[in-house]
Amino acid sequence: MIHAQTGAYLSVTGANALGIWRADYNGADVTVSNPTPSLLFNTAAFSVAPPTRFGTSGVGIIPTPGLENFDFSLTKQFSIRDRVTLRVQGDAFNAFNHTNFTSYSTVVTSLSFGSATAAGPGRQLQVGMKVRF
Repeated sequence: MIHAQTGAYLSVTGANALGIWRADYNGADVTVSNPTPSLLFNTAAFSVAPPTRFGTSGVGIIPTPGLENFDFSLTKQFSIRDRVTLRVQGDAFNAFNHTNFTSYSTVVTSLSFGSATAAGPGRQLQVGMKVRF
């Protein structure tokens, strides 16, 4: 099974005296030429809004990477005797071990601002056997 989807669009927030609201957008380009897990977007394009007003950044202006997941399964059934069969199955989840980020830091005052903070599981392999009699 192949699962591919585009990334979500996130909003940048910041805390001021009014609470946690959207941050100020400074007008710089949001994208970076070579995004990495520690820098997915241009963090210099945002700052905390003053305590007298709400921030100016738009909703959903940060694009995130998409997801790619390839799962495979192989099954073989053997006839051992008249009414006895053996089934062997092997499964590979995220077979190509592609990193799928699942959480991002979009709070301006956070130390991890602009980075990926969590990822989905890596490659998982399993083998099973079943005897029917």
